[in-house]
Amino acid sequence: MKTSFAGLSVRMSGRRWVVAAGVGVGLLMACPSSTPSPATSSSSSSPSSSPSSPSSADKSSVPAPVTYPQQVSISGEIFASGYSVQIIVGDATAAARAATLQPFIDATLAEVERQLSAWRTDAELTRLSALPWTKPWPASPGTLAVVERCLEVSKGTDGAFDITISPLLDLWGFSAAAKAKEGGPTLEVPTAAAIAAARASVGWRQVHVGPGTITKDREDLVLDATAVTDGAAAAAVVTMLVERGFQNILVDVAGEVAVRGEGLKGPWRVGINTPDANAAPDDVLRVVPLPVVDGGGLTLSTSGTYRERRDIGATSVSHILDPRTGRPAVNPLVSCTIVGPDLVVGDALSTACIVLGEAGTRAALATSFPGYSALFVANQPGNEERLVTTTANFPDVEPSAP
Repeated sequence: MKTSFAGLSVRMSGRRWVVAAGVGVGLLMACPSSTPSPATSSSSSSPSSSPSSPSSADKSSVPAPVTYPQQVSISGEIFASGYSVQIIVGDATAAARAATLQPFIDATLAEVERQLSAWRTDAELTRLSALPWTKPWPASPGTLAVVERCLEVSKGTDGAFDITISPLLDLWGFSAAAKAKEGGPTLEVPTAAAIAAARASVGWRQVHVGPGTITKDREDLVLDATAVTDGAAAAAVVTMLVERGFQNILVDVAGEVAVRGEGLKGPWRVGINTPDANAAPDDVLRVVPLPVVDGGGLTLSTSGTYRERRDIGATSVSHILDPRTGRPAVNPLVSCTIVGPDLVVGDALSTACIVLGEAGTRAALATSFPGYSALFVANQPGNEERLVTTTANFPDVEPSAP
């Protein structure tokens, strides 16, 4: 992890993404590589090591005075992946304050992990899921807000997103528990009976958020917020930074992006990587500007079927399951990007989009989520070229990175 200034290129591990923040732009794009590499700065100038005054021959080695505004970058590791924070600072005092932020960012991310991580037995949702009771259980404001937003998306998509989907993820080998199991997840297609049994323990309508509490109608319900944890983390970091007085921010956690204000020369711009498991880091399908809307910031979340897949029997299946059928989602969509004001809602909607398909997503957005927009990438029968379409209110996109 490293803090550096404008003109940088940041690479992160896990679900690898690249932030290339040149002068005036913030550009984020998906990167399929899994090899970690450190944050680096493209600035090569440094102070002279000689105590004497520079001669005319070595004046070029003297660094130019710092001018503002500048872009500060902070990056690190979280959730077996990475994060990157870009902040525009207007003077030396703000730059000095920004340089002290990493511990606060890390603490904010650690708190979200403590609340939501399916990999931690002491996480709030994990402990609630393990409790064999149906009485109200006190939860932190952060956990309550995330569960409430998940239920909002479940209602608005008729259950295409479901925070209680864990038994189905277990069955198909995509849950944290299945991945951690000795010998790895199952490699056989579940039987219809097994799917029906798992579905019996799934149901978002049986989860209720009250004043300071979460209640389950069934003792065996398991709440799994894995699909929105990255988005919740990015949103939490933005909130913390705004509370500390920073106004122009881009936060990326494992590819889930939230912004406030603008970059050095206009709106932050986010690159969507071509939806292909073998796509190069610089293979950008579209570049999406995220302008200031009604004085607030926008967020961007992408889900797809092209990276996290497993071969089960003779079939390759995606990790995105349809909670209503208990089986992997099947439709022409390979990728869906959602832009809107709340990143947890957008994160959940991008997952639901793959389940609903383009037509179903358009209907859900128009009916229940008018402040959100979508970009769809779909396979075309008999045509290797993928079809890219957007809802009418999606930000104007550019065909590729500059």
